[in-house]
Amino acid sequence: MCLSEGTMRTHVSRILVKLGLRERARIVVVADETVLSAEMCTDCSGDTGVPRV
Repeated sequence: MCLSEGTMRTHVSRILVKLGLRERARIVVVADETVLSAEMCTDCSGDTGVPRV
């Protein structure tokens, strides 16, 4: 599968808008925090939808 640079820019822009962020680097921070919080959850039962690292 190949994605053009324009397609990737569009996806990144939409992620920024949906998460209310201004910088691409914040996407990484939010993703990292989301994975860490899901891993630390002791009351979670079943699939959280967040991939385990």
